Amino acid sequence: MRQFASVFYAMQQLLFPIALAVFALGAYLGDSEVMLFGVLGAFLSNVIYSCYSVRDKMVFLLLHGGVFLFLLTRPLVALVDHERTWHLSSDGATQFALTLIFLSLFFLRLGVAAFYALASRGKLFRIQNRLTGLAKDTMGASSSRFWIFSESNVQYVRIASLILFAVCLIGAFVVGAQRLNYMQGRVYEEYYLASMSDYTSSYLGDLEMMLPFFLCIYLATLPKKKLATVVLVFYIATTLPLLIIGARTDFVMAVVFAGVYYLIRDSLDGKGTWIGQKEKIIVGFGVPLGILAMGAVNYLRADSSSLGSNGLLWLLGDALYKQGVTFNVLGYAYEHTAEIAALGFKCYSLDPLFHNITQGFIGQTFLNLPLLPTVNSAELALNGHSFGNTLSYFAHPNYLGGEGYGSCYLLELNADFGYMGVIVFSFFFGMIGVVLSRLVGRNWFAGTVGLLAMFYVFHIARGTVLEWIAFVFKTRFWMAIVVLVVFASLLAFVSLRYCVPSARRGDKAPRVNLFGIPVFAENEITKTRSGFRSVRKDLMACPAVLRAGLEHKESEFRR
Repeated sequence: MRQFASVFYAMQQLLFPIALAVFALGAYLGDSEVMLFGVLGAFLSNVIYSCYSVRDKMVFLLLHGGVFLFLLTRPLVALVDHERTWHLSSDGATQFALTLIFLSLFFLRLGVAAFYALASRGKLFRIQNRLTGLAKDTMGASSSRFWIFSESNVQYVRIASLILFAVCLIGAFVVGAQRLNYMQGRVYEEYYLASMSDYTSSYLGDLEMMLPFFLCIYLATLPKKKLATVVLVFYIATTLPLLIIGARTDFVMAVVFAGVYYLIRDSLDGKGTWIGQKEKIIVGFGVPLGILAMGAVNYLRADSSSLGSNGLLWLLGDALYKQGVTFNVLGYAYEHTAEIAALGFKCYSLDPLFHNITQGFIGQTFLNLPLLPTVNSAELALNGHSFGNTLSYFAHPNYLGGEGYGSCYLLELNADFGYMGVIVFSFFFGMIGVVLSRLVGRNWFAGTVGLLAMFYVFHIARGTVLEWIAFVFKTRFWMAIVVLVVFASLLAFVSLRYCVPSARRGDKAPRVNLFGIPVFAENEITKTRSGFRSVRKDLMACPAVLRAGLEHKESEFRR
């Protein structure tokens, strides 16, 4: 087994420079086929690299999953099935698309490597602890037993977030039923011409939109496997109405997120505790069946009768091929560069920030800014900051009829800053991705941020540059945090105020609160906290390797 791992590691180390040489040769010769093999080599090398210390590289791996599904499946399927083509409208467009993908893959890898290089020399040790802990010492420093950021009170956050999740879940199911009822007698494209106010109230819409926040808060408290599984299954169920309509993205993201959470908990709690033989069998059968089902949705929403006229293998390839349509979108952007550039500098990369300021509570209440349409329209495409709408307006013949191409983080960066924008973002996101991956398990707030980033990062290959962090710009997110903190604090106050002796162990046993959770004396908590601080102080004097090992043991003991 060790020999196999050594060979595996050596292969990915050699594959990375080989991929660079192959891509450079293809670019020099102007050969798109050679360039594609360089891109596929870099992708494979990065995926193998992420298998080492997968917990640290979870964000890195998720981004590569999105790149594969939305950008590489079309060229890959076309290489096997010669009846299909992956070449774009011109050699220039094809080489432009391959160059964007390769630059991102290459510099993402360099960013992760740079993080480890700096961390091993101690350059990032203090910064990493502050970022991954999100001021953990100050959060837990308060001596108040009702300080909800204290680790000893995480059980109240877990209970409060579960109750709030249940409330939002009811709202999401109601909205889903209303959405299905509205779409009766309508075609799939008409869904994108309707705003939420056409079929539900704003209050129910807010509950549905806050559901992912309370989901991630609850999961960040590291609940037991059965409870976490039930919560994840219910969340996946809320995406079924959209899937029935024909919109697959929300369902796919929910399923992928559930799998990622299992991977994270398996690495945190010990290998095999969350992913056993049963889970592996489910994944083995579920992934190909899921791809087939997603491919069938293409035909069902188009009322096509050719669904059963081909074999399952053809349908599997067809599903993957059509999921890779974003590769073609790179070519459309190349063809319409002049029209998009004529609109001036829009800073498409910051679209989520601009949208939440200008179209959100602040812009509409205090700045009195013009309200743009929320559905496909010329006004939204030409005056907004959404690259997907702008590109679709110029490139898609039925954009005003409800169809569109979506966006891609590579296109937004290139439109704003050229190739250098792709290089700089990819390099720094490779570094940031390690920090985000390490947030889960630190404290509930840090874990929430990390999980939400993982939830959205898979989609940025077909979405926006800041989609992975756009939630922090939303008023609903901070509203959810405030409501959660207030509710959890009330639970802590009431339960700690009325503690009772444990009935099972007698009067000499530690007291338990109203939820049956043991409550320790204040001096015990303070003593434990001061002990960890002295350990942390000693860690700073240790060599880097020993210090990393002690940090791992300390985090295990905290959990």
